[in-house]
Amino acid sequence: MLKGIWNLSDNCLSEVEDRHVVDAISIVDKHLCEVLNAIPAGTDWKAGLNPYDDDGESIHTYYSFLKSFLTGTQLVAFAQKRVDAIKDGRGFHHLMQAVENGEDTAEGMKAKLDAQIEDAKGAGLNFNAVAKLFLHDVGVVQPKAPSRRRRKNANKDGTRSPGTHMIINVAKFLNRCLGMPLHLCTSAPLHRQSMLTNHLIKCLDKRVRDAKSAGDFDIGIQTLTGNNVSVKKTRAFNFRGSEAKDESVLVHSVVIDRGMSSDAALKVYGEAIQADQRGSKIQTGFYIDGRALFKQCTPVYLVLSLGRTSPNAVVVRPNDGRTCFNIDHVMSRFVQPSLRCDDMAKVRKAWDAEFALANIGSDEYYQKWSKGRHRKPTHIFGGKIVPVINKLLAATLPRLDDTHQVSLPTKDIIKPKIVRIEVGSVDEEPGGESVEVVECKNEAIPLVTNVDDIPDDCERAYEVKFEGKVPKLFVGIEFPEKNMDWVIGSDELT
Repeated sequence: MLKGIWNLSDNCLSEVEDRHVVDAISIVDKHLCEVLNAIPAGTDWKAGLNPYDDDGESIHTYYSFLKSFLTGTQLVAFAQKRVDAIKDGRGFHHLMQAVENGEDTAEGMKAKLDAQIEDAKGAGLNFNAVAKLFLHDVGVVQPKAPSRRRRKNANKDGTRSPGTHMIINVAKFLNRCLGMPLHLCTSAPLHRQSMLTNHLIKCLDKRVRDAKSAGDFDIGIQTLTGNNVSVKKTRAFNFRGSEAKDESVLVHSVVIDRGMSSDAALKVYGEAIQADQRGSKIQTGFYIDGRALFKQCTPVYLVLSLGRTSPNAVVVRPNDGRTCFNIDHVMSRFVQPSLRCDDMAKVRKAWDAEFALANIGSDEYYQKWSKGRHRKPTHIFGGKIVPVINKLLAATLPRLDDTHQVSLPTKDIIKPKIVRIEVGSVDEEPGGESVEVVECKNEAIPLVTNVDDIPDDCERAYEVKFEGKVPKLFVGIEFPEKNMDWVIGSDELT
């Protein structure tokens, strides 16, 4: 967001309001009046923008900022219009003084001011320009890139060197917005704050929408979804005997169909084409790959653009649902070898054919580069899992404190993760009515192990009959089915 403001970008989510333009004009006109009064007649007004050598630091900084602001490529025409208006007696403060002296009416002044507002907008005074002007008043300024010498001689204690600015985070941005002054000509309170905080919310909403479209929105819990998600089996275990009969650890066997039907794909496409795609490197649409290397069917891809500023795009497949890739990979792997198809009947036919072929396990190929859509069952631990969480972690992760060397670095360990499971198909809403599951044993069965060294607190562990229903929406811990291959000494652990 701030990058667009610093660069005075024309691409902005918010439109500047007239009252904000008036406020900006009043600031600029006040400064230009001082400049024009201080320079000899006939002198170029740009020369008067330079700060004096004996100016204080704050005045020097303010004059330097306005010189850069008003003489830049985008706003120099706006500044020239303001200079001409001041010289002709049509400046903002001239208009206000005329009303105060009874030389003009409020209606007449408003008509003249409205014309100047439109001129200012046409000359480049957009939302980002007004925002940059307002933010400078409260110290939210563009951070200076450190020079090579400054980077080399950076302070060892982490303090800032003179002339540098702190990076602006959200907390600092909001705190500085609270210090913005009220409008000069209206009783509406906090209008500058509202302008910038509303813009922040719009930018945040867009980032969230883009992340959700890309499939990489991180809410701290991954959601296991697909064309269909079902609980195949649920087992219950007690680890503390009769003292804690209600503390059952549940193990859900979850089956996921990762594909996407043609109805769902066409719905996604219909929503995606409503977005603004101007300037995007990739255009949203269906692409059909007719190369001869595909023997069973003609692959079809739905490519979704994430906007002109995103380096990624989303590819939707009948067998694999949504996947986010770098744009270069999407272009070389999916778009360039294919032809775009806008015939929705042809798209549906090709999509349904591949969706049917993909009705196999995800460890099987139905043709080149194409695996089935049915993921192997994953096991989700839920229920009263806290008392045994450390044991479960110890059982699924390698012992890094072992005296033998572990062959994989720590960063490559496949760790358990908290997930959300939405049971049902893509056409159903999560939550609501529960579903029946397959019940296990009718009697308590002690757990059996092939080692003699059983911890004392696990000797009373046993499996019990699971009673009840599994909700359509629940949270649990997913443990990896396989920790890759860990080689400890001469033993291979999987």
